[in-house]
Amino acid sequence: MIPISLLIFLSHFTTGCEENGVAVEISDSLVVSPCSRLYPPLDTVILGHTNFTRGNYPARIKVFQADTISSGDIVMLGNSLTEMGGNWNTKLGITTVKNRGISGDNTNGVMARLDELLCRDPSLVFLMIGTNDLFLTDSPTEIAKRIDSIGSRLATGLPDARIFVQTIMPLGAGHSQKQKAIQINGLIKAVVDPDYVVLDTYQHMADENGDLPAAFTYDDIHLTPEGYVHWVTLLKENIN
Repeated sequence: MIPISLLIFLSHFTTGCEENGVAVEISDSLVVSPCSRLYPPLDTVILGHTNFTRGNYPARIKVFQADTISSGDIVMLGNSLTEMGGNWNTKLGITTVKNRGISGDNTNGVMARLDELLCRDPSLVFLMIGTNDLFLTDSPTEIAKRIDSIGSRLATGLPDARIFVQTIMPLGAGHSQKQKAIQINGLIKAVVDPDYVVLDTYQHMADENGDLPAAFTYDDIHLTPEGYVHWVTLLKENIN
């Protein structure tokens, strides 16, 4: 029997999932009150995480536990693009920003760690997730549905906050996952009457060919300092 601490805590999804060929059922009986457990157990296994991320995920959770979100904070939520942004207070010129990025994380991992946000009442959340999902076998429809679910859950659980769901960041020229990213972004933008605001970061960051400019990236995915500067201009506009 698989220990509860090794289950994938996606309380929004109560269907089965599979990890390394082993089906794991997530039942309603395992879902506890969000505020009784702000963070997923450190030995939680997330579907689609690489070996690197399985080490980085609990390490980052420990960082979050030591610097919890306060009421009214702005939260940057996402993957390596967010984590590697470092001190977002400096970037945004604000003193109440919390970095909740985890390098290698995907939509499953974000869903498993939403309780901290739902119980700490931030005023604004910027979600940037989906890049690592591109490399899974899941279809664009499945990935877009999970991104929508995260945005909806945050908007419903935080009715006084502004929730921004950003489209997936463009990739460097010639990247094999470009069309998949474009399809997912199209599906996100096509959601009818979403509870959140869709922020088209892809359009803001892409060049005339729909690619991440070479000056903005050093490996076709992650951003250079210049890339962050350009991204921040969009974020500041929406904070103001």
